[in-house]
Amino acid sequence: MPLVEKHSHGALCWADLASTDIPASGAFYAAVIGWEVRPARPPAADGYHIFLTDNEDVAALWGPYLPGSPIGWTPYFAVDDVDAAAEAALGLGGIHLRPPHDVIGLGRTATIADPRGAVFAIWQPYTFAGSALVDEAGTLHSAVLVTPDRAQAVDFYTAVLGQAPALDGRTTGSEAGYWHLHLAVSDHGKAAEVARHLGGTVVDAGRRSTELRDPAGNPFSVTEIAVD
Repeated sequence: MPLVEKHSHGALCWADLASTDIPASGAFYAAVIGWEVRPARPPAADGYHIFLTDNEDVAALWGPYLPGSPIGWTPYFAVDDVDAAAEAALGLGGIHLRPPHDVIGLGRTATIADPRGAVFAIWQPYTFAGSALVDEAGTLHSAVLVTPDRAQAVDFYTAVLGQAPALDGRTTGSEAGYWHLHLAVSDHGKAAEVARHLGGTVVDAGRRSTELRDPAGNPFSVTEIAVD
């Protein structure tokens, strides 16, 4: 599979997991997804670690170092202009959890909560596009939005990302929303069994995907992708 040089505007381009126990989280996802875990370069990147598939960056792991930083998976979506997208989010009721800022010459980002509290980030690349691989096992499969107000979500994300979000068919059972990350694997049943053996929880199993919680309680799914 060719390496990704640029993700299109609005596309899922990265995800990182904020954890209070980096070694434990790294070991869990390495076993379940098949990732390698390495410290980011430069090492001064605030404890940031990279998940790799076939020696290519696909996602990340870090220890939250700011008060109020969300724990769990945060999806990143590519945008052409972070400042414009962040301003659009504010105008439609979003909240800047981390306002637009540059990241050591790699790109520009902001972390936002949508009007229902679902947390996501936007990324404008300078020298780093995001996940280098897509559409194969060991990569990001998709991010779906669970929200109590689907119409509001379509309006909000169309303005911010230029397209409607992938919507989960479930409702949250509350006024809050959240993003749910799917990770691509070759066999979701085997991945789920490894997760269960390592202290994860199987929430729901379907034909091609299993919803899980990692040992820290963070939700995610493993979803099968065809492997040649």
